[in-house]
Formats: sequence, C-alpha cells, structure tokens
Amino acid sequence: MLVSMRRTNEEANLTRQKLLDTALLEFTRVGYGRATLQQIAENAGMTRGAVYHHFSNKAQMFTELVDGVELELDALIAQLRLQGTSVQEQLRYVLVGIIRHLAQSPRYESIVRLILLETDGHPELEGVRETLKARRQRQKQLLSQLFESCRAQGVLYPQLAADTAAEAVLIYQQNLHRHWIAFRSFSTGQQLEDLVDILLRGLFI
Repeated sequence: MLVSMRRTNEEANLTRQKLLDTALLEFTRVGYGRATLQQIAENAGMTRGAVYHHFSNKAQMFTELVDGVELELDALIAQLRLQGTSVQEQLRYVLVGIIRHLAQSPRYESIVRLILLETDGHPELEGVRETLKARRQRQKQLLSQLFESCRAQGVLYPQLAADTAAEAVLIYQQNLHRHWIAFRSFSTGQQLEDLVDILLRGLFI
C-alpha cells in the first residue's frame, strides 16, 4: 500500500512538473496574457480536466514558477556568499554569480524574463507582485544591516547611508538582469566582473 501511494504521489508530482514546464514554454512563446489552459493542456498531451486537477488557473501556474525560481535564487545566494569572507567579497560573488547563472540556465532566464515583462497589467498576478515586493524589502533590510556593519568597521564611505547603499545594489542587480536579457550587451567573463567592481568601488573605501 505504501509503495503504491508513493508511486501515485511521484506520478502526480511528475505530471505537475510537466504542466509547469509546458506552461513556461507557452508563457514564453506567446506571453502570459495570450496563453490559455487549453493550449497548455494540448501542448502537454493532456486534457484540460487534467490541468484543473492540479491547477485552478494559469495565475497559479505562473505563481508556482516564480516561487520555484525564488527558492532556487535563495539557495544560490547562500552558496555564493560562503565564497567570500568580507561583505564586499560576498556581494561580488553574489552579483557576478547570479548573472552567470542567468546566462547558463535557460529556464531561470525564461522565468526572470517573465517576472520583468509580464507581471504588470494582469490583475490576477497581484499576489505575485506583492510577493516580489516583500522579497525585495527583505533583501533591502538584510543589505542595510550588512552595510551598517561595514560602517562600524570603517569600510563604507562615511557619507553613504546604509539603506542607500542597499538600494544601489538592488537597482544595479536588476539592471544587470534587464540588460543581459534584452541586449546581451556585456560578457559574463571579465567584463561582468569589472561592471560589478565599478559598483563596489562606489560603496567601499
């Protein structure tokens, strides 16, 4: 009985993941607004009823895609921070590493592209916008705390407020994402490292 239940759960999880992967392809192909559950079902080789068994609507599918990539990003940031001993080193590893991950993972890039381009203008995605806003606020609070510790150590520019430094990092990171996705205007090798160092030189003594 336990083996049968485990197999059933595994099959359900595989089906759910296949639907999410298919939804991501469809959102990327035609945009969130034009995507339909009917087309997602057909692309996945399933019935619309099978989709409704796992998801109530396409907004739920979009939300789960975003939640998944946010968890992935949290794990990546935690791993990258371990490579640096100082706050400056940690920031460098994180900012460079996130963009390199963006360049190396088509799935991650597709979801980030959707977040940047598709979350506005759709009332049913208000929950996603609020989640992203709350995440950004948590990131800013964490960065502000780190920069306050830098101030105490005398390595942050004295005239620079900690929350301003935190805001600069978040804006810079988002714009690196945007420019990579839209233009591929820089390389992810030494040029990316130089771009990150330009920011850090404006923050630390």
